[in-house]
Amino acid sequence: HSNEPGSLPDFGSGIDKLFYDRSGTLWISMPWSGIACLDERKSIFNPLLIAPLSGEPAAGHQPDFHIVGLTSDSIFYVKNTSGLFAWNYKLNTYTRIELNNSNVYRQINAVIASKDGLLWIGSGGSGLFCYNPVNKSVKNYRNDPKDSASLSSDYINILKEEQKGNLWIGTDDQGLGSLNKTRGTFTRYPFISNNGTLVAKNTLDDSRVHTLFFDKAGILWIGTNQGGLNRFDTRTGEFTTFLDLKSGLHCVINIYEDKHGRFWAGTYLAGLFLFDRKTGTKRRFSEKDGLLFNSVFGIKEDVTGNIWIATARGLSRLDPKSNRVVNYAIPIGNVES
Repeated sequence: HSNEPGSLPDFGSGIDKLFYDRSGTLWISMPWSGIACLDERKSIFNPLLIAPLSGEPAAGHQPDFHIVGLTSDSIFYVKNTSGLFAWNYKLNTYTRIELNNSNVYRQINAVIASKDGLLWIGSGGSGLFCYNPVNKSVKNYRNDPKDSASLSSDYINILKEEQKGNLWIGTDDQGLGSLNKTRGTFTRYPFISNNGTLVAKNTLDDSRVHTLFFDKAGILWIGTNQGGLNRFDTRTGEFTTFLDLKSGLHCVINIYEDKHGRFWAGTYLAGLFLFDRKTGTKRRFSEKDGLLFNSVFGIKEDVTGNIWIATARGLSRLDPKSNRVVNYAIPIGNVES
């Protein structure tokens, strides 16, 4: 129950992101509710009660704080409606990231630190921002309808950097794009606007991208809204879609590869899929198999090989060896978990 020490906090908005640091701590981001962490050694949840520093609002139980990115084991990017901060949770220090646009903070969907130390920020409506932490300079890339080499959409859901340093951009309405940071030019890739039933031929299977993931082989995997799971070889430019309405592999919102090379895809309404990339076969885990909820908002592996699944109702922990599921439900009102 939420009132008991070590239980999952009573945060009614659910969970949207999971992060693991190298010390084995599982971090849980709950939009509009706060931040919690799971102590692996004690198996208890710790809602963070962080005192404000230098006049900045507290993280943890500050209701509109949530995590939007991770740069190291001790620094998260957290945001609320009035700011974006680099938060060192070990020192409890905040560094404000000033984007010179007060409206953009509520729009931030993704923050990543690139290998060169720059910060890339994707927003839902104000385009792409590049922030230099050294000189505090900000560059804003926007869509220009007259320039096909500009950012394809100002509505960005997800960002990923590949080994070569290119930035990959998943948009809310224009599919997939990339930025060659050396040249400063954007590339757009073909997509269809799906209604959930169309079969894409060597294009992305929908215009709305929910998630991007590079596997260990360097292949880019893309989850879309009205499509499903897409494979994209960035070297050949070849798309393959694995949209499968019959099995439920549709509306993919999370993708993950564990240390054993198992490949997982989480859907919005149909649960979690263990997907074989060579054969295309899949095993589905749903509420019938013990999951708390069929909407999978986060997938992470812990140090013992368990797969943690974030949902709006709490956390599920799957043991891939036995397929046993253990749940950590978020209490609703006075209902026991």
